Amino acid sequence: MAVLARRHGVNANQVFYWRKLLREGRLDVIPSVAQLMPVRLTEESGPGRAWSGVIRIELGRAHIHIEGAVDAEALHIVLEQLGR
Repeated sequence: MAVLARRHGVNANQVFYWRKLLREGRLDVIPSVAQLMPVRLTEESGPGRAWSGVIRIELGRAHIHIEGAVDAEALHIVLEQLGR
């Protein structure tokens, strides 16, 4: 959490406090379209190794099925576009 907070110029304690307020319903924000989604890994891969296999993404009416080696940058672009 500290690394992510620093990357955005915020103290990690502030992020934890905002999260607490949000969970208690005391933070007046409009939810964004992007949300955390559950992820399940079925095979392990070590550092520096390419992922291969199958990725299935179901988000609302969108269904994406990717087979074979997955390019991390391409997957990032796909997920970013789904969140719009």
